[in-house]
Formats: sequence, C-alpha cells, structure tokens
Amino acid sequence: MARTRVKLDLKGFRAYRRDPTVKAVLDEQARAWAARANGARRRRKAEYEAVPAADSEHGSVALVHTGNIEARFDNAENNTLLHTM
Repeated sequence: MARTRVKLDLKGFRAYRRDPTVKAVLDEQARAWAARANGARRRRKAEYEAVPAADSEHGSVALVHTGNIEARFDNAENNTLLHTM
C-alpha cells in the first residue's frame, strides 16, 4: 500500500476560522448556551453570560461564563455549564 500524505494549509484554515461569518456563528452558539444555562440554573439569582467571539492563536473563540457569585456557586454545585453544553 502506498502512503498518502496530506499537507494542510494552516494559514488558510486559520483565516477561515477568523472570518466574520464564523465569528457570528460562534456568537450565536455562545448566546444559545448561556440561555440554556440560565434556564437550567437552580439558584434564582444566578446569571450566565456569553462573551463575544475574539481572535485566538488558532482561530476564534467565544465563551460562556458565570456572570455573578450566585452563578459561580450554582455551577460549582450542579455543573450547570457542563450539563447544558
């Protein structure tokens, strides 16, 4: 059998991952995840927030994090972010 070699265009792939349309999809997914987390919270005052997509070393990243101390306790007790992923 012959060996097949594949060479990836990493610069092109990185440029694609930093494209504004990809960032828009990441933002949408982060907002949806934050909404699910807010719907699944067990502490009434807990709030989860989505952080807009930003460039990273390898592309783009959007985050969801605890918005206040109540959400930190809620996430620590119930793994809310993990369960709503």
